[in-house]
Amino acid sequence: LVSLPRYHRAWRYVEERGCTVRDAWRWSLGWCATGQHGGRLVFPSFDQDGALNFWVARATGHWSPKYTNPPVPANGVIFNEMSLDFARPIVVCEGPFDALKCGDNAVPLLGSALDESHLLFDVLVRNGSTVIIMLDADARRKAMRIAHKLAEYDMHVLLASSDPDPGAMTHAQCASAIAAAVPLTWEASLRLKMESMLS
Repeated sequence: LVSLPRYHRAWRYVEERGCTVRDAWRWSLGWCATGQHGGRLVFPSFDQDGALNFWVARATGHWSPKYTNPPVPANGVIFNEMSLDFARPIVVCEGPFDALKCGDNAVPLLGSALDESHLLFDVLVRNGSTVIIMLDADARRKAMRIAHKLAEYDMHVLLASSDPDPGAMTHAQCASAIAAAVPLTWEASLRLKMESMLS
């Protein structure tokens, strides 16, 4: 199987995205050789009991759609919940490649929204987790919306700069941005609103 040319192209794509062998093992990254998802990388997700509850299949070439998912509502899933420690700061980002760069306690939203309709939101609030929001650079307003929604529940929320997008950063750049995350304040809100207007 590993001698297949498409496999080697897929792994080159993974390496170009800054993914290491450790990352591949950490995220149980797979690859489909044939079938409906043939040629796609697969990020599986496991619930708190270790059961498969979702997956994201990502095209490595220029074909559409770029992503495919199972026909279940993503807001009812906490991606890779079994690997998360809600007693430690949780980094929330948009997609699996972003989470891969954001450390071992990062969770992708599978989008850019997070509110009371999401299982993740409920678990974060119940655990009183510290939340570091690190959405893509073009989603600053959405990041602020999430931050203010969490703040309504007296959550400790921090905002991390994400320019370029987390998935395009190196692990070290993401770690530095997370370490420099700032608490949600009026000044931070105003700065991010201005940045979103200028971008």
